[in-house]
Order: sequence, then structure tokens, then C-alpha cells
Amino acid sequence: HTVTHTSLGTLTLAQQAAELTNSQNTINANVPGQKCVTLAYPYCVPSDAALTAQYYIGARTCSGQIVPSTPADFMQISCFICGNLGSVQTLQNFTNTANSAYAVNGWCVYLIHGIDNDGGYSPLPSTTLQASVNFFSANLDKYWVQTFGNVVRYIKERNASSVTEIANSGSNITLQVTNNLNASIYNYPITLRRPLPAGWPAAAEPR
Repeated sequence: HTVTHTSLGTLTLAQQAAELTNSQNTINANVPGQKCVTLAYPYCVPSDAALTAQYYIGARTCSGQIVPSTPADFMQISCFICGNLGSVQTLQNFTNTANSAYAVNGWCVYLIHGIDNDGGYSPLPSTTLQASVNFFSANLDKYWVQTFGNVVRYIKERNASSVTEIANSGSNITLQVTNNLNASIYNYPITLRRPLPAGWPAAAEPR
């Protein structure tokens, strides 16, 4: 979310770069075992897209739209603002936007910037947040819920990967998944689907 929470569109490229890299480096230095790979633009004002892509794999704006299963621009992924100043204020708003995404096989991103009376922008009541968490937890067979960064990882891995069958003994099939992405960043498991061969009642991953 940058160092000084300034509107990036008002800065020079050098100033934008300082905001982007210094905030990322600080987070990486203080959160062991994780990488800061995505950005939330302050005030939803984008920085230079080519510059941002040097540091981040995805960045969030606030235009309130369902995102396609493959975003047109990973540096301007839309979200829905939650809380009293946004369009998502109630549990019904959460379920409606999620169902709209489900209907088009899309992606619904929620922006939560404040809780109760913590002084944050557009606070969302914690009771509403808990109710939405309960709803999604009870419907994981329908909705896939993940962090913004992991969804970006998954989409890019899915689109960049190829799957090759390298061995087939009749009772055991070995597949190889390859892509040209940086494995230190793109390390989220992707889903593979394959019809069962004739005569196979079930399949299991070898341990």
C-alpha cells in the first residue's frame, strides 16, 4: 500500500519507484517466509503500469466490477469497496457480488480498509465480516476463497503451464507440469483434470 500512502499518479516515475520498492522491501524484511507480490493503490489511483510490473505480479483498483477469469490487465484488477462508503455493506451484498462472479466464472475482489471504529476508511462492522466469512466457509464447494496474491499466482500459473504425460504403465500415470515462471514467486498449486481411463474406478495421488 506504499510507504507514505500518497496518490501515485501525482508522482514522478522515480518517486513512484521509491514508494513501490521501499514498501515491498520493508514488508519482505519483516514478514519471514512470505513475499509481498501484490499492491493496493492508495486512493485507487494507479502508478505507471510498466514500472509497477517490475515489482508486483498484480495490483488492485476500485472500479467495482467482476474480474474475468483471466484479467485483461493484472496491474488494474477491480475490487468492490466494503463498508459504509462502498457498495458492499451487508451480508446480502457479499452474497450477491459472489453469485454474480460465480454466474460468469469470474473473480470478485473485496476491499476492506477498516473494521468497526478503528479509524480506517469505510469501516465494515465486524459482525458483517464474520457473517460473510461464515457464509463462504459453509459454501466452499461453490466458491474458491483465497488471498489476492494467491489468486493472481494461480491464474498466471494456470495460463502459463503445460502438462505432459511422461509415463503410463496401465495402472499408473505420471504427468509433468512445466512453465517458465519464477518458482520462488509462483508456487501455488494448480488444479489438473483428466478423465479416468476406461476400467479405472478411481484414482489416487501417490504418496
